Amino acid sequence: MPTPCPVCEKKIHLRPSCSTCNGRPANQLNIQRHSTLYLEGDVADAVFTAVDGFLQETRTLPDGRSQGIRLIKPGDLIGTEALSHGVYQGTVEAVTHARVCRVPVQAVLDRIRGTPEQGVAVVKALSEEATSLRRSVLLVGAMTAEERVRALLLDLTDRAEPGSWTRLPITRQELADLVGLAPATVSRVVQRLARAGLVTVRGRWICKGVPTRPIPRSSSAAARS
Repeated sequence: MPTPCPVCEKKIHLRPSCSTCNGRPANQLNIQRHSTLYLEGDVADAVFTAVDGFLQETRTLPDGRSQGIRLIKPGDLIGTEALSHGVYQGTVEAVTHARVCRVPVQAVLDRIRGTPEQGVAVVKALSEEATSLRRSVLLVGAMTAEERVRALLLDLTDRAEPGSWTRLPITRQELADLVGLAPATVSRVVQRLARAGLVTVRGRWICKGVPTRPIPRSSSAAARS
């Protein structure tokens, strides 16, 4: 059965073939966990679309540390600064196995010029990206530790049905990097949220509120890890 493409579901077709590729076009890249898609400062010659898996965008701070910018989910555009900058402004690394499509910058620009509805779809996607980046700034700069962790967990589980389990795609360390906290602080906050009944946690699995369904049987061992 054809696999739905989360990018196409947003009506983003950066290539004419996107409407019939079923999420697995010939130009797709498989990125292994902890492998880098591109580095900050690399020549920005393409825009990417996230089809499956999760990636993280980071930026190097003046003191050499890395700051998490955003978690990239299926359906997101990656490297859109290539449309206006000569180099990528951050580093993108896979935090799970991921599949992405690579589209050269000129092909994206030609598509936007020749297909007005694609221009609208890309603008909407860029607006979503800007909203995500503003949320990241708010997470680090204005929210309490508990508010930061809670907001990110809700974002990671936003597609889950009530009472169902979601396996977190990132480790506590990676989650801590995204919200600008120490891993121990993240663990304490998660425990407080669990005691308050806002979430239920089993290893890497999380459920908003009280679960009404079991953890998938095939993943029971993973839930204890």
